[in-house]
Amino acid sequence: MKIYVPLDSAAKALGADEIADAIVAEAGARGMTVEVIRYGTLGMIWLEPLIEVETENGRVGYGAMDQADVPALLDGTLKDLDWMKGQTRLTFQR
Repeated sequence: MKIYVPLDSAAKALGADEIADAIVAEAGARGMTVEVIRYGTLGMIWLEPLIEVETENGRVGYGAMDQADVPALLDGTLKDLDWMKGQTRLTFQR
C-alpha cells in the first residue's frame, strides 16, 4: 500500500511528520506493508495535512488528518473527499 504524506512546511507545521510516523508504527503493529512517500504540496493548504492513499482507482485524498485518524485510514473507513473525485489529475498523468 502506498500512502502519500506531504512534506511542505504548512503540512509539517500541522503534524505531517507525526502522522507519517504513526502510519508506519500502526502498519507495523498490524503486520501491514506500507510505503510512505513524502511529496510537496497540492496547494490546498486548508486541508493539510492532506494524506493520499493509492488505490486501484487512483489516489484518494483525506484531509485534514491528524494522528487519531491513522487507524481508520489503514482500515479503509475514512470518508474520501467527494469534490476531489471529479478532478482530472493531468500533472500526475504525464
